[in-house]
Amino acid sequence: KNLTKADKCSLFVVDEASKELVAHFQGKKTKVRIPLGSGIAGLVATTRKPINIADAYSHPMFNPSVDKATGYRTETILCMPVTYEDSIVAVAQLINKMDPSGRAVPFTREDEEIFQTFALFAGVSLRNCKEHERLQH
Repeated sequence: KNLTKADKCSLFVVDEASKELVAHFQGKKTKVRIPLGSGIAGLVATTRKPINIADAYSHPMFNPSVDKATGYRTETILCMPVTYEDSIVAVAQLINKMDPSGRAVPFTREDEEIFQTFALFAGVSLRNCKEHERLQH
């Protein structure tokens, strides 16, 4: 988040049993479940391709209901698949890259490269956590 100057970030972990993404929001204990294929994160999960959106409200898959519920305004989105050994394990999302004056600006190609590197490490870490949980039970 800090390297890309994003205002918000979230992680959507794949729940293989329910075929849902379980959203974990920065600084919140609330979890939100959404069907795979729903919204921007769902699209990234099913296509396994990153999406860099300069205007969230103009994208047909953007769901403004979270903005309406929270009063927050999403303007720019960088959403990246998190994979491990060709399996999708999560989707990471950055919201609103902020310029020095505090305005949201589009994410850059450099931001995409930084975020992709993060996603590679996150995939390994998430898979290790899931394996550890499996061995504990």
